[in-house]
Amino acid sequence: MASSEERLHILQMIQNGKITAEEGVKLLDSLEKGDPRNSQGKSTLQGNESKQSRWMRVVITDLKTNREKINIRLPANVVDAGYKMGARYTPNLNGSSSNKILEALQMGETGKVIDICDNDTCERVVITLE
Repeated sequence: MASSEERLHILQMIQNGKITAEEGVKLLDSLEKGDPRNSQGKSTLQGNESKQSRWMRVVITDLKTNREKINIRLPANVVDAGYKMGARYTPNLNGSSSNKILEALQMGETGKVIDICDNDTCERVVITLE
């Protein structure tokens, strides 16, 4: 049975650079497949793989220089698992943007989900599902 502590440990290994995101995805998938609670149904990110978004890309651009500051691609199931664990520790995590991302992930959508310009920090944040 996969516990939230096991999932958190995998996410921490990814964060600390001990394993790659792809290796983390494989570990999380193996935990889910071995979890008897999932034997009758599929998790929100499994199912018709051709229809599901499998990656989330976050691009942060400096509006002054028009240069990308961050361009990262994360496996969708890592995002989903991280959000669920983070929600336990951060009560204010249920903002409209994060809910929009989770709903899009669960629906298997692809394409641009968030496109926000922050004039205070002069940054643009774009989140897409691939």
